[in-house]
Amino acid sequence: MGKTKDELADACTRCGSFCCTYYALPLENPENQEDFDDFRWFLMHYGNFIYKDAGDWYLNVASPCRHLSADGRCTAYDARPAICRKHGHDEDEECEFFGGYEFEETLCSVEEVEAYAVRILGLGRDDVKGWFICQDDAFWKALADKGP
Repeated sequence: MGKTKDELADACTRCGSFCCTYYALPLENPENQEDFDDFRWFLMHYGNFIYKDAGDWYLNVASPCRHLSADGRCTAYDARPAICRKHGHDEDEECEFFGGYEFEETLCSVEEVEAYAVRILGLGRDDVKGWFICQDDAFWKALADKGP
């Protein structure tokens, strides 16, 4: 069950408006080298990470709302979009302040995408020449130590 209006208002005051500092876009499930190359490109930009939640992939983009004031309040509160109005009020969309953000998979760097691609696609060292940034012995040793 969702939180009460008072519980949400208190959380917004104490949290620092975290939900207003990023947005997440759905991504296609990566199935081939081209898909993973897109993932790599997303993570070559500062402030982004990719996560898998409930079987679906998302790109998290760190980008504060331009209507977020220095004290963490919304300067467009009365005219805010529906996505903002319903955030934390739906049973399916829990407010970050109350937790629940443990993802199935999180990719925060190009190196993590490349390691994940090796595991998922079954790539070998020769398969990634000229494609991967990480091609040194330490990368391959770390993958071997981690296992499947």
